Amino acid sequence: MAPQAPAYPYRAPIRKVPLALAALCLVIVPIALFSWFPVRTTLNADERKQKLRDVHGGPQPFSGTFVGNGWKSPKTLDTKVVGETKFARLEVHSVMIDEEHNKIVNDWLFMEEANHVNIAIQMQTDKKFLVMETTKYAIPGKTLSPVGGFIDAGESPLDAAKREVMEEVGVGSPYTKEHEHDGTKWAHPNKQELEMDEYNLPIGSNNGDDPDWIFLGRYRPAANRGGGFLYTYLLKNAVPVMEHGGTPEFAGVGDDEDQSFQMLTDAELQEALLAGGFQEIKWTATMSLALQHLSTVKSEEL
Repeated sequence: MAPQAPAYPYRAPIRKVPLALAALCLVIVPIALFSWFPVRTTLNADERKQKLRDVHGGPQPFSGTFVGNGWKSPKTLDTKVVGETKFARLEVHSVMIDEEHNKIVNDWLFMEEANHVNIAIQMQTDKKFLVMETTKYAIPGKTLSPVGGFIDAGESPLDAAKREVMEEVGVGSPYTKEHEHDGTKWAHPNKQELEMDEYNLPIGSNNGDDPDWIFLGRYRPAANRGGGFLYTYLLKNAVPVMEHGGTPEFAGVGDDEDQSFQMLTDAELQEALLAGGFQEIKWTATMSLALQHLSTVKSEEL
């Protein structure tokens, strides 16, 4: 009797792959895949330490619409831009907060602004302080404020302060009126050289010939979130250098918010500060530092 054909389709016998060849495939295939897809989202401990050593703290220049600088410290591992305008930039940083225990914060929000100035102005004639009563987008109702504004690219903080008081309220120091004004705007022929400190930040001190400009200090508005650097000044013995300067009739160049001039004595300024009349902390700090400086000078003269 003839043998019957199998009910299932014929299959050729499977030859065994040598063990050495199989092991070689297990090595080569992963290497090829990682070579084809080289993107890696994490760093090992040694790479993180090296990156920390390579990064120096301080402003970091970059290209974009933002006119200021980015910020990195020795703890910064990575930065990503969320959005930016001319005067502000929102980033998400990855920050090594504990290298010993490999603790990293990957969602550290950082809001950098262009560096800026605030100026407390004391007039020469009656020693009153010239301040603004104004409205601001993020402040309910009206508030008092000093003169202030952003520092232009390549501009020293002191030059920015001189320009701002000229543009916004039409005043300056007697030195400015005699040497730095051409009748229509601040000409600043003796423009102060932009100098940087050991942290690559602009130096705000007054190294020129104008004794009525007092540098009150440089400060971070938000220690962990940025906000640019604020340079604070006191302008003593301020005089009008523009037509109607220092008066309500002066047509200043500044914010579009509604604003008016106010003249306050030392006592009225202190009362306004204690009552919360300056509703931004930077303004309160600037005016308080100005009062403290004048009080210290007065005590030394007695």
